[in-house]
Amino acid sequence: MDFLHYITESNDTGLRENSDHRLKDLHHKIQQIKASDEMEASFMKAEERERLIREKGREEGREEGREEGREEGRRQVELIKLLLEKKQYDDAKRVTEDEEYCEQLCEEYNI
Repeated sequence: MDFLHYITESNDTGLRENSDHRLKDLHHKIQQIKASDEMEASFMKAEERERLIREKGREEGREEGREEGREEGRRQVELIKLLLEKKQYDDAKRVTEDEEYCEQLCEEYNI
């Protein structure tokens, strides 16, 4: 219960006098970290590294998504060309409207 109170009510002035010794140790260590410019800089660098890693991961995910979209588009174009060559105009129109049908025909024609 002391820990919950510490988390929600503590400040830089200290703890309640009757707090558990482990909580007092924790508070002391936190105060040391807050007072250390080196530790503060270290935490800030860590946060910046984490932000950059997240950004890089998002960008890589976006690029993978774009590549997958381009590949699907290429397959659909190839299928439509084939269907137009075979004069299957209704099928060509349908693959632009029905994703499952497009996938079915791509598999059927090994595209």
